[in-house]
Amino acid sequence: MILIDGHNLIGSGRVPGVSLEQEDDEWRLMQYLRARQSRLRQPVVVVFDGGVPAGAAPELSGGGVQAVFAAAQGSDADRVTLARVRQRPAGQKLVVVTNDGALAAAVQALGGQTESAVDFGNRL
Repeated sequence: MILIDGHNLIGSGRVPGVSLEQEDDEWRLMQYLRARQSRLRQPVVVVFDGGVPAGAAPELSGGGVQAVFAAAQGSDADRVTLARVRQRPAGQKLVVVTNDGALAAAVQALGGQTESAVDFGNRL
């Protein structure tokens, strides 16, 4: 599974036609990832900060790519990502895409792998 910090990937400048200044940046990122899902060959979960309502966003999800929003208060994408890393089934391969050094260190301490948003974006 690939867990992506959605706003880190958008802000990396590696997703053509998508920027943090756009009102529909999350939707555009999800479209971009769905179009490239066959290259990734594994489930993708994209975590975004502060959505209403919090949780899975079925209207943005599909094609092997799921969107999840952190609660607007008391949580953020990093906390949601770490919770998913902790809850993954034993032995499940997991890569977290983030530019956040503290999050990357925490994921690695839990046995997960990490990749920068820039490197991941370049691979797409």
